[in-house]
Amino acid sequence: MILLGSSGLNAPDFVRIGEEYTEGTIFLDAFLAGRDDPLVRDFVGRYRARYGESPDVMAAQAYDAAAIVCSLIRDGRRSPEEIRAGLAGLSGFPGVCGPTGMDPAGESVREPILITVVRGRLVELGLDR
Repeated sequence: MILLGSSGLNAPDFVRIGEEYTEGTIFLDAFLAGRDDPLVRDFVGRYRARYGESPDVMAAQAYDAAAIVCSLIRDGRRSPEEIRAGLAGLSGFPGVCGPTGMDPAGESVREPILITVVRGRLVELGLDR
């Protein structure tokens, strides 16, 4: 039997508390601290050095949001209208939550990460198998 779940399972306590019963669980989320990606490794390393723990999805999304706005400002967009226009045209921004864009309604668009538990560790599905 495979447990399917939501992003709420993306926490170290899930595997610690559930022990061997979590093996093979599958769920989606926007961020995985252990993802094998240079942007993620750099972000996680700096976050751990600063705060003494791994970042969660909220920290990663906040980081990406700030990075997006900073990149728009570096590109010369200064007014709220210019930043709004830049956000509206956003596509494929390289963030720690993956390439990010915006849909016509102003919602962020990115591929979710499929996560599973392998040998007691949260890993991206398809890796370490």
